[in-house]
Amino acid sequence: MSNVFGQPEFNDVNKLKKFMEAFEEGEVMRLVGNTNGLTVRIGSENKILAMDDCTIISVPYRIDDEKVGTIAVIGPTRMEYKKVIPLVEYIAGNMTKLYKK
Repeated sequence: MSNVFGQPEFNDVNKLKKFMEAFEEGEVMRLVGNTNGLTVRIGSENKILAMDDCTIISVPYRIDDEKVGTIAVIGPTRMEYKKVIPLVEYIAGNMTKLYKK
């Protein structure tokens, strides 16, 4: 979370405050937890005003028939999608493999 403070998208203290409140109130976690496969939400697609300059990339992983988790990266819309998406998919895939042993 501390990396957020150094990003130019959050130079405005009020915007940063709203972003942090979205996390504290669980709004961001609700977005991340509602995925079926790779999901990329860019800017206003997040439906959280404080995240208009952000992207959420998420991929679920399955431990068994009942337990499911999600790996997500939240960053600026200018992030390197070509690098981040395969990395998140790789991590989620390995989480599934790790827990199936």
